[in-house]
Amino acid sequence: MTRPGAGVGADMAEEPAVVADLFGRRPAIAEEIWHRWLLPRRGIVLVPRGSSDHPAIYARYLLELVAAAPVLLAAPSLHTRHRSPARPEGWTALAISQSGATPEVTTTLEALAARGARTIAITNDPESPPAAAAALAVPHGFGPERAAPAPQTFLPP
Repeated sequence: MTRPGAGVGADMAEEPAVVADLFGRRPAIAEEIWHRWLLPRRGIVLVPRGSSDHPAIYARYLLELVAAAPVLLAAPSLHTRHRSPARPEGWTALAISQSGATPEVTTTLEALAARGARTIAITNDPESPPAAAAALAVPHGFGPERAAPAPQTFLPP
């Protein structure tokens, strides 16, 4: 029998190596974003759901500083249920999903793309639905979730 918390501990033990690898890939990721014309002209809209909401809120502050453009959080239900009339031309929509299995993330990303947003997905699974819906998929390199909540989704400072 697996002891309680073993999955969380195993996930957390992998974090330093995975983060170091991700930072090592940063120049290549930035080059892909530049090469595919995915830089935001007007702003960035983040598309998280569930446990990905927390890193998205933190990313909002960092991205707004670096991109020198407004960064917003999408309200998925406006796109999945109410067919939002938002006009995201010139915006970059950035989906954030550890598992890649949350349908609202994919549906919202597709809705924003259909109305002109440039799309990027950060997820664990490069074959996941949000990754397939995005112009660029950035796999972060963490393995499958072994614990709930997923500590891989948000690393403490």
